[in-house]
Amino acid sequence: MTTLETTLHTFKQILPKFDPRRSLINFGGAMLKALFGTAVDSDITSLHNNFDELQFRQQDIVHSVANQLTYIKKLDTITNVNADAIANLSDIIRDDMIKSHD
Repeated sequence: MTTLETTLHTFKQILPKFDPRRSLINFGGAMLKALFGTAVDSDITSLHNNFDELQFRQQDIVHSVANQLTYIKKLDTITNVNADAIANLSDIIRDDMIKSHD
């Protein structure tokens, strides 16, 4: 046997085998869920999947907010530069208008 075949063989031995008695446990769990609202394996798996998805989305939101904050800071800097340029130009025009009247 090659190493791949031995690895697959040992992997198959580790995996749980189908057990017909397990269906009774699943049925019992479904009955307990219906009667008392207890969680079963599928509920817990669904919760873990939803939690993982929420964490992934939270990371996306944090990244987006950080990028928006960077854009706002850049916009603030650009706006200040433009405001200074406009003030400078208005001073130059005012000085030229005063000189032209004299």
